[in-house]
Amino acid sequence: MIIALLPAVVLAQSVVPGPWGNLKDHIKPLEITTDHQRITLYRRQQMLAKSAHFRAIEAVVIYDAPFKGQLRGQAQALLGLAGTLDTLFVPGTETQIGQHGAKLEIWQQPEEFGQHVAGFRKAVDDLAAAIESGGDLNAAYIGVRHQCLACHQSYRIFKPQPKPRPL
Repeated sequence: MIIALLPAVVLAQSVVPGPWGNLKDHIKPLEITTDHQRITLYRRQQMLAKSAHFRAIEAVVIYDAPFKGQLRGQAQALLGLAGTLDTLFVPGTETQIGQHGAKLEIWQQPEEFGQHVAGFRKAVDDLAAAIESGGDLNAAYIGVRHQCLACHQSYRIFKPQPKPRPL
């Protein structure tokens, strides 16, 4: 895979001008200067997007949030993201020692990692099909969750997490 990357452009700034006036941006500009950092940032944002769509589905399927009519859109977004999962792990972007993120085994065991990716895609396909057909959403949800956990437990170095806050 050949990647053409442009020089970093700082978009986050302390004040963002626009039609609503000059608004203070509380997000600090990131210092992204290497291809490794750019690719890692993109990969992490893509994984967060997958999680957000999955958690929205979970809110409806498991916790009965009243948004069943939005499940199809959430599933379609998740399908699109699942289709690019294997492209996010570019050689040379392995997690640095002492950091959280993708384990080196992703690049050392590409066939096994590919099986996890294929399993995730199949589970997401099954979830989308269950949403479309009115099938067993709980079983389809569990199928996706299982694939996420299996891959993360095999190929992810977890960031230490603070105790969750009550809702």
